[in-house]
Amino acid sequence: MKKIIVIETSDIGCAYTKQAINQMGFEELFLCDLKNYQGDTLKQINQTSYINTPTNCADELLKILEDNNIEAKSLAGVITFLDSRLEVASDLALKLNVPGHEKNIFQLKDKSNVMQLVPEHSPLTINFDINDFDYSDLYKFSDLVDSFIIKPRKMAGGIGVLISDTLPKTDELLNHCKSTPIPNFLSPTKWVIQEFIKGDLVSVEGYIFGDDFRALGISSRTKIKNTECMSQFPIDDQLPLHIVEKAHQACKDLLLRSEVKHSYFHIELIFNDEDCFLIDGNVGRLGGGGIGELLALSYDLDPSQVYQHVIELTLFNINHSPYERVSRLSTSICYGIKDISFVEKINGLDSLPGFHTQILDVQQKIPAMGSDNWSWLGIATGVAPEIVDALKAVQIQTQQGEVSPCF
Repeated sequence: MKKIIVIETSDIGCAYTKQAINQMGFEELFLCDLKNYQGDTLKQINQTSYINTPTNCADELLKILEDNNIEAKSLAGVITFLDSRLEVASDLALKLNVPGHEKNIFQLKDKSNVMQLVPEHSPLTINFDINDFDYSDLYKFSDLVDSFIIKPRKMAGGIGVLISDTLPKTDELLNHCKSTPIPNFLSPTKWVIQEFIKGDLVSVEGYIFGDDFRALGISSRTKIKNTECMSQFPIDDQLPLHIVEKAHQACKDLLLRSEVKHSYFHIELIFNDEDCFLIDGNVGRLGGGGIGELLALSYDLDPSQVYQHVIELTLFNINHSPYERVSRLSTSICYGIKDISFVEKINGLDSLPGFHTQILDVQQKIPAMGSDNWSWLGIATGVAPEIVDALKAVQIQTQQGEVSPCF
Protein backbone atom coordinates (compact mmCIF):
# COMPACT_ATOMS: atom_id res chain seq x y z
CA MET A 1 0.00 0.00 0.00
CA LYS A 2 1.44 3.37 -1.00
CA LYS A 3 1.78 6.17 1.51
CA ILE A 4 0.69 9.80 1.45
CA ILE A 5 3.04 12.02 3.44
CA VAL A 6 1.35 14.70 5.54
CA ILE A 7 3.66 17.43 6.83
CA GLU A 8 2.44 18.52 10.27
CA THR A 9 -1.30 18.70 11.02
CA SER A 10 -3.95 21.30 11.67
CA ASP A 11 -5.42 21.54 15.17
CA ILE A 12 -8.56 19.52 14.41
CA GLY A 13 -7.52 17.65 11.29
CA CYS A 14 -5.22 14.75 12.19
CA ALA A 15 -7.81 12.00 12.68
CA TYR A 16 -9.90 13.22 9.72
CA THR A 17 -6.82 13.28 7.48
CA LYS A 18 -5.84 9.75 8.46
CA GLN A 19 -9.38 8.50 7.88
CA ALA A 20 -9.56 10.21 4.48
CA ILE A 21 -6.23 8.78 3.32
CA ASN A 22 -7.20 5.29 4.45
CA GLN A 23 -10.57 5.59 2.67
CA MET A 24 -8.68 6.38 -0.52
CA GLY A 25 -6.69 3.16 -0.21
CA PHE A 26 -3.44 4.67 1.03
CA GLU A 27 -1.49 4.65 4.28
CA GLU A 28 -0.79 7.91 6.09
CA LEU A 29 2.69 8.99 7.15
CA PHE A 30 2.80 12.17 9.22
CA LEU A 31 6.07 14.07 9.50
CA CYS A 32 5.56 16.12 12.67
CA ASP A 33 7.57 17.96 15.27
CA LEU A 34 5.76 16.55 18.31
CA LYS A 35 6.99 19.24 20.69
CA ASN A 36 4.59 21.66 18.94
CA TYR A 37 1.48 19.66 19.87
CA GLN A 38 -0.58 19.04 23.00
CA GLY A 39 -4.05 17.87 23.98
CA ASP A 40 -6.25 15.86 21.64
CA THR A 41 -4.13 16.80 18.62
CA LEU A 42 -1.08 15.03 20.07
CA LYS A 43 -3.20 12.03 21.06
CA GLN A 44 -4.46 11.76 17.48
CA ILE A 45 -0.94 11.95 16.03
CA ASN A 46 0.12 9.11 18.33
CA GLN A 47 -2.60 6.95 16.74
CA THR A 48 -1.14 7.38 13.24
CA SER A 49 1.99 6.30 11.42
CA TYR A 50 4.36 9.20 12.03
CA ILE A 51 7.99 10.28 12.29
CA ASN A 52 8.90 12.85 14.91
CA THR A 53 11.09 15.42 13.17
CA PRO A 54 11.51 19.16 12.55
CA THR A 55 9.81 20.06 9.27
CA ASN A 56 11.35 23.38 8.21
CA CYS A 57 13.53 22.02 5.42
CA ALA A 58 12.72 19.66 2.54
CA ASP A 59 16.33 18.44 2.23
CA GLU A 60 16.35 17.42 5.88
CA LEU A 61 13.03 15.61 5.45
CA LEU A 62 14.41 13.80 2.43
CA LYS A 63 17.29 12.58 4.61
CA ILE A 64 14.82 11.48 7.33
CA LEU A 65 12.92 9.40 4.77
CA GLU A 66 16.15 7.82 3.53
CA ASP A 67 17.20 7.01 7.10
CA ASN A 68 13.84 5.26 7.60
CA ASN A 69 14.17 3.29 4.34
CA ILE A 70 11.16 5.01 2.77
CA GLU A 71 11.62 5.13 -1.00
CA ALA A 72 9.94 7.45 -3.47
CA LYS A 73 8.33 4.51 -5.28
CA SER A 74 6.38 3.71 -2.09
CA LEU A 75 4.81 7.21 -1.99
CA ALA A 76 1.65 8.53 -3.62
CA GLY A 77 2.10 12.20 -2.74
CA VAL A 78 3.00 14.90 -0.22
CA ILE A 79 0.50 17.35 1.28
CA THR A 80 0.15 19.76 4.19
CA PHE A 81 -2.80 21.52 5.77
CA LEU A 82 -0.59 24.22 7.32
CA ASP A 83 0.03 27.56 5.66
CA SER A 84 3.58 27.65 7.01
CA ARG A 85 4.54 24.30 5.42
CA LEU A 86 3.16 24.70 1.90
CA GLU A 87 6.52 25.47 0.32
CA VAL A 88 8.31 22.73 2.27
CA ALA A 89 5.68 20.19 1.21
CA SER A 90 5.96 21.23 -2.43
CA ASP A 91 9.77 21.13 -2.37
CA LEU A 92 9.74 17.64 -0.86
CA ALA A 93 7.25 16.39 -3.47
CA LEU A 94 9.44 17.76 -6.28
CA LYS A 95 12.56 16.10 -4.86
CA LEU A 96 10.68 12.79 -4.60
CA ASN A 97 9.00 13.26 -8.01
CA VAL A 98 5.54 12.56 -6.57
CA PRO A 99 2.32 14.63 -6.65
CA GLY A 100 2.21 17.68 -4.41
CA HIS A 101 0.75 21.18 -4.17
CA GLU A 102 0.63 23.07 -7.46
CA LYS A 103 3.45 25.60 -7.77
CA ASN A 104 1.30 28.62 -8.65
CA ILE A 105 -0.05 28.89 -5.12
CA PHE A 106 3.30 29.97 -3.67
CA GLN A 107 3.32 33.47 -5.08
CA LEU A 108 0.15 34.00 -2.99
CA LYS A 109 1.96 33.17 0.26
CA ASP A 110 3.40 36.68 0.03
CA LYS A 111 0.83 39.35 0.91
CA SER A 112 2.67 41.83 -1.29
CA ASN A 113 2.21 39.65 -4.37
CA VAL A 114 -1.49 39.25 -3.61
CA MET A 115 -2.00 43.01 -3.48
CA GLN A 116 -0.09 43.49 -6.74
CA LEU A 117 -2.19 40.86 -8.52
CA VAL A 118 -5.53 42.43 -7.51
CA PRO A 119 -4.83 46.08 -6.68
CA GLU A 120 -8.42 47.08 -7.46
CA HIS A 121 -9.64 44.77 -4.69
CA SER A 122 -6.91 45.60 -2.13
CA PRO A 123 -6.21 48.23 0.53
CA LEU A 124 -3.39 50.69 -0.09
CA THR A 125 -0.19 48.73 0.56
CA ILE A 126 3.56 49.26 0.55
CA ASN A 127 6.33 46.74 1.18
CA PHE A 128 9.44 47.14 3.26
CA ASP A 129 12.44 45.11 4.31
CA ILE A 130 13.75 45.88 7.78
CA ASN A 131 17.32 45.56 6.50
CA ASP A 132 16.84 48.01 3.65
CA PHE A 133 14.01 50.50 3.57
CA ASP A 134 13.46 54.21 3.19
CA TYR A 135 11.40 55.49 6.09
CA SER A 136 10.41 58.54 4.05
CA ASP A 137 8.26 56.22 1.93
CA LEU A 138 6.29 55.33 5.04
CA TYR A 139 5.79 59.01 5.83
CA LYS A 140 4.39 59.58 2.34
CA PHE A 141 2.07 56.62 2.89
CA SER A 142 0.90 58.06 6.23
CA ASP A 143 -0.40 61.16 4.42
CA LEU A 144 -2.82 58.95 2.47
CA VAL A 145 -4.42 56.86 5.24
CA ASP A 146 -5.93 57.37 8.69
CA SER A 147 -4.71 54.18 10.38
CA PHE A 148 -2.28 51.37 9.69
CA ILE A 149 -1.88 47.65 9.97
CA ILE A 150 1.62 46.16 9.81
CA LYS A 151 2.05 42.46 9.00
CA PRO A 152 4.79 39.98 8.05
CA ARG A 153 4.49 39.17 4.37
CA LYS A 154 4.38 35.38 4.75
CA MET A 155 3.07 34.63 8.26
CA ALA A 156 -0.43 33.60 9.34
CA GLY A 157 -2.31 33.14 12.60
CA GLY A 158 -2.07 36.78 13.74
CA ILE A 159 1.67 36.59 14.39
CA GLY A 160 3.36 40.01 14.22
CA VAL A 161 0.24 42.04 13.46
CA LEU A 162 0.37 45.65 14.70
CA ILE A 163 -2.53 48.10 14.32
CA SER A 164 -1.99 51.79 14.99
CA ASP A 165 -3.57 55.19 14.34
CA THR A 166 -0.11 56.75 14.12
CA LEU A 167 2.93 55.66 12.18
CA PRO A 168 5.43 54.05 14.57
CA LYS A 169 8.82 55.69 14.95
CA THR A 170 11.74 54.00 13.21
CA ASP A 171 13.09 52.33 16.35
CA GLU A 172 9.63 51.18 17.46
CA LEU A 173 8.89 49.68 14.05
CA LEU A 174 12.22 47.88 13.77
CA ASN A 175 12.01 46.57 17.34
CA HIS A 176 8.54 45.21 16.70
CA CYS A 177 9.58 43.47 13.48
CA LYS A 178 12.84 42.06 14.86
CA SER A 179 11.20 40.76 18.04
CA THR A 180 8.49 38.85 16.13
CA PRO A 181 9.38 35.13 16.04
CA ILE A 182 9.38 34.22 12.34
CA PRO A 183 11.34 31.24 10.92
CA ASN A 184 14.01 32.09 8.37
CA PHE A 185 12.20 30.17 5.62
CA LEU A 186 9.24 32.57 6.00
CA SER A 187 11.29 35.72 5.23
CA PRO A 188 11.34 37.43 8.66
CA THR A 189 12.74 40.69 7.28
CA LYS A 190 9.95 41.21 4.73
CA TRP A 191 6.83 43.11 5.85
CA VAL A 192 3.87 45.08 4.51
CA ILE A 193 2.12 48.13 5.86
CA GLN A 194 -1.46 48.63 4.75
CA GLU A 195 -4.33 50.99 5.21
CA PHE A 196 -6.36 49.58 8.09
CA ILE A 197 -9.89 49.05 6.82
CA LYS A 198 -12.58 49.33 9.48
CA GLY A 199 -15.18 46.65 8.92
CA ASP A 200 -15.98 42.98 9.41
CA LEU A 201 -13.54 40.17 8.66
CA VAL A 202 -14.83 37.27 6.55
CA SER A 203 -13.40 34.47 4.44
CA VAL A 204 -14.62 32.96 1.20
CA GLU A 205 -14.24 29.18 1.54
CA GLY A 206 -14.04 27.09 -1.59
CA TYR A 207 -11.90 25.54 -4.28
CA ILE A 208 -10.98 25.92 -7.92
CA PHE A 209 -10.86 23.06 -10.43
CA GLY A 210 -9.72 24.16 -13.86
CA ASP A 211 -12.04 27.02 -14.78
CA ASP A 212 -14.64 25.93 -12.23
CA PHE A 213 -14.63 28.42 -9.35
CA ARG A 214 -16.66 26.97 -6.47
CA ALA A 215 -17.42 29.27 -3.56
CA LEU A 216 -18.83 26.97 -0.88
CA GLY A 217 -19.82 29.90 1.30
CA ILE A 218 -18.61 32.87 3.31
CA SER A 219 -17.54 32.43 6.93
CA SER A 220 -17.63 35.14 9.57
CA ARG A 221 -14.42 35.74 11.52
CA THR A 222 -14.75 37.18 15.03
CA LYS A 223 -11.58 38.10 16.92
CA ILE A 224 -10.43 39.11 20.37
CA LYS A 225 -7.59 41.46 19.39
CA ASN A 226 -5.31 39.20 17.28
CA THR A 227 -6.92 35.89 18.29
CA GLU A 228 -9.63 34.25 16.19
CA CYS A 229 -12.47 33.18 18.47
CA MET A 230 -15.68 32.43 16.53
CA SER A 231 -16.76 31.63 13.01
CA GLN A 232 -20.17 31.00 11.46
CA PHE A 233 -20.70 29.38 8.08
CA PRO A 234 -22.25 30.13 5.67
CA ILE A 235 -23.33 33.74 6.26
CA ASP A 236 -23.94 34.68 2.62
CA ASP A 237 -27.63 35.35 3.26
CA GLN A 238 -26.73 37.80 6.03
CA LEU A 239 -24.66 40.01 3.69
CA PRO A 240 -25.75 42.52 1.04
CA LEU A 241 -25.84 40.85 -2.37
CA HIS A 242 -23.41 43.37 -3.89
CA ILE A 243 -20.83 42.55 -1.17
CA VAL A 244 -21.12 38.80 -1.84
CA GLU A 245 -20.77 39.38 -5.59
CA LYS A 246 -17.75 41.64 -5.17
CA ALA A 247 -16.11 39.18 -2.76
CA HIS A 248 -16.55 36.37 -5.29
CA GLN A 249 -15.18 38.55 -8.10
CA ALA A 250 -12.10 39.47 -6.05
CA CYS A 251 -11.39 35.78 -5.40
CA LYS A 252 -11.96 34.84 -9.04
CA ASP A 253 -9.63 37.59 -10.25
CA LEU A 254 -6.90 36.51 -7.83
CA LEU A 255 -7.11 32.86 -8.84
CA LEU A 256 -7.33 33.64 -12.57
CA ARG A 257 -4.35 35.99 -12.56
CA SER A 258 -2.24 33.62 -10.46
CA GLU A 259 -3.21 30.70 -12.76
CA VAL A 260 -4.10 28.40 -9.85
CA LYS A 261 -5.94 25.35 -11.22
CA HIS A 262 -6.70 22.74 -8.53
CA SER A 263 -6.58 23.99 -4.97
CA TYR A 264 -8.72 24.90 -1.99
CA PHE A 265 -8.81 28.49 -0.77
CA HIS A 266 -9.70 30.41 2.38
CA ILE A 267 -9.43 33.98 1.12
CA GLU A 268 -9.78 36.78 3.68
CA LEU A 269 -11.67 40.01 3.06
CA ILE A 270 -12.85 43.01 5.07
CA PHE A 271 -16.26 44.42 4.25
CA ASN A 272 -18.28 47.44 5.34
CA ASP A 273 -21.58 48.89 4.15
CA GLU A 274 -20.12 50.16 0.90
CA ASP A 275 -17.29 47.90 -0.21
CA CYS A 276 -15.07 44.90 0.47
CA PHE A 277 -11.30 44.51 0.28
CA LEU A 278 -9.21 41.37 -0.20
CA ILE A 279 -6.50 41.32 2.49
CA ASP A 280 -4.98 37.82 2.39
CA GLY A 281 -4.92 35.13 -0.28
CA ASN A 282 -4.84 31.86 1.62
CA VAL A 283 -4.71 29.50 -1.35
CA GLY A 284 -3.58 25.88 -1.42
CA ARG A 285 -5.17 24.65 1.78
CA LEU A 286 -8.36 24.24 3.75
CA GLY A 287 -8.94 27.00 6.29
CA GLY A 288 -7.64 26.48 9.82
CA GLY A 289 -9.45 26.50 13.15
CA GLY A 290 -12.75 24.64 12.82
CA ILE A 291 -13.36 25.31 9.11
CA GLY A 292 -13.25 21.64 8.06
CA GLU A 293 -15.92 20.76 10.63
CA LEU A 294 -18.02 23.80 9.66
CA LEU A 295 -18.11 22.70 6.02
CA ALA A 296 -19.03 19.18 7.06
CA LEU A 297 -21.85 20.22 9.39
CA SER A 298 -23.34 22.74 6.97
CA TYR A 299 -23.26 20.32 4.02
CA ASP A 300 -24.32 17.21 6.00
CA LEU A 301 -21.00 15.43 5.54
CA ASP A 302 -18.58 13.51 7.69
CA PRO A 303 -15.47 15.70 8.16
CA SER A 304 -13.32 12.98 6.58
CA GLN A 305 -15.22 13.54 3.31
CA VAL A 306 -14.11 17.17 3.32
CA TYR A 307 -10.49 16.19 3.92
CA GLN A 308 -10.65 13.47 1.27
CA HIS A 309 -11.85 15.97 -1.32
CA VAL A 310 -9.02 18.35 -0.37
CA ILE A 311 -6.43 15.58 -0.84
CA GLU A 312 -7.89 14.28 -4.12
CA LEU A 313 -8.15 17.76 -5.62
CA THR A 314 -4.73 18.93 -4.41
CA LEU A 315 -2.63 15.86 -5.22
CA PHE A 316 -4.45 14.09 -8.02
CA ASN A 317 -6.43 16.86 -9.74
CA ILE A 318 -9.63 14.87 -9.15
CA ASN A 319 -12.90 16.62 -8.32
CA HIS A 320 -15.43 14.20 -6.83
CA SER A 321 -17.19 17.02 -5.03
CA PRO A 322 -19.17 15.89 -1.95
CA TYR A 323 -20.94 19.26 -1.61
CA GLU A 324 -24.57 19.20 -2.70
CA ARG A 325 -26.56 21.73 -0.70
CA VAL A 326 -26.27 23.72 2.50
CA SER A 327 -28.60 22.38 5.16
CA ARG A 328 -27.75 24.51 8.20
CA LEU A 329 -25.78 27.40 9.65
CA SER A 330 -22.88 26.08 11.74
CA THR A 331 -20.71 27.71 14.39
CA SER A 332 -17.12 27.04 15.44
CA ILE A 333 -15.69 28.51 18.63
CA CYS A 334 -11.98 28.75 19.44
CA TYR A 335 -11.99 29.42 23.17
CA GLY A 336 -9.47 30.19 25.85
CA ILE A 337 -9.25 32.28 29.01
CA LYS A 338 -9.49 36.04 29.46
CA ASP A 339 -6.37 36.42 31.62
CA ILE A 340 -3.15 34.43 31.70
CA SER A 341 -3.46 31.79 34.41
CA PHE A 342 -2.49 28.29 35.49
CA VAL A 343 -5.33 26.00 34.36
CA GLU A 344 -5.94 22.93 36.50
CA LYS A 345 -8.85 21.28 34.64
CA ILE A 346 -11.88 21.89 32.44
CA ASN A 347 -15.31 20.76 33.62
CA GLY A 348 -18.35 20.08 31.43
CA LEU A 349 -16.79 19.20 28.07
CA ASP A 350 -18.64 15.87 27.94
CA SER A 351 -21.96 17.69 27.56
CA LEU A 352 -20.90 19.64 24.45
CA PRO A 353 -22.91 18.83 21.30
CA GLY A 354 -21.12 18.51 17.98
CA PHE A 355 -17.32 18.32 17.75
CA HIS A 356 -14.69 19.25 20.33
CA THR A 357 -10.88 19.18 20.18
CA GLN A 358 -8.78 20.15 23.18
CA ILE A 359 -5.73 21.99 21.82
CA LEU A 360 -3.68 22.76 24.95
CA ASP A 361 -3.03 20.56 27.95
CA VAL A 362 -4.19 21.57 31.40
CA GLN A 363 -1.92 21.67 34.46
CA GLN A 364 0.10 24.52 32.96
CA LYS A 365 0.02 28.28 32.52
CA ILE A 366 -2.21 29.26 29.57
CA PRO A 367 -1.79 32.59 27.73
CA ALA A 368 -4.68 35.03 27.54
CA MET A 369 -6.82 35.26 24.44
CA GLY A 370 -5.79 38.22 22.30
CA SER A 371 -2.14 37.83 21.35
CA ASP A 372 -2.45 35.29 18.49
CA ASN A 373 -4.04 31.92 17.65
CA TRP A 374 -1.71 30.00 19.95
CA SER A 375 -3.84 30.70 23.03
CA TRP A 376 -6.74 28.38 22.17
CA LEU A 377 -7.57 25.87 24.88
CA GLY A 378 -9.96 24.11 22.54
CA ILE A 379 -12.19 24.27 19.48
CA ALA A 380 -15.91 23.42 19.69
CA THR A 381 -18.02 23.17 16.53
CA GLY A 382 -21.77 22.69 16.34
CA VAL A 383 -25.08 24.37 15.62
CA ALA A 384 -25.97 27.69 17.25
CA PRO A 385 -27.38 28.52 19.70
CA GLU A 386 -26.91 25.04 21.24
CA ILE A 387 -23.11 24.98 20.94
CA VAL A 388 -22.79 28.53 22.29
CA ASP A 389 -25.05 27.87 25.28
CA ALA A 390 -23.32 24.57 26.05
CA LEU A 391 -19.85 26.11 25.96
CA LYS A 392 -20.96 28.94 28.25
CA ALA A 393 -21.87 26.26 30.81
CA VAL A 394 -18.32 24.83 30.76
CA GLN A 395 -16.15 25.85 33.71
CA ILE A 396 -12.37 26.21 33.59
CA GLN A 397 -10.69 25.63 36.95
CA THR A 398 -7.71 27.94 37.45
CA GLN A 399 -5.55 28.65 40.50
CA GLN A 400 -7.55 31.86 40.89
CA GLY A 401 -10.90 30.02 40.79
CA GLU A 402 -13.44 28.95 38.16
CA VAL A 403 -13.81 31.02 34.99
CA SER A 404 -15.98 30.68 31.91
CA PRO A 405 -14.45 30.10 28.45
CA CYS A 406 -13.45 33.32 26.72
CA PHE A 407 -14.62 33.64 23.10
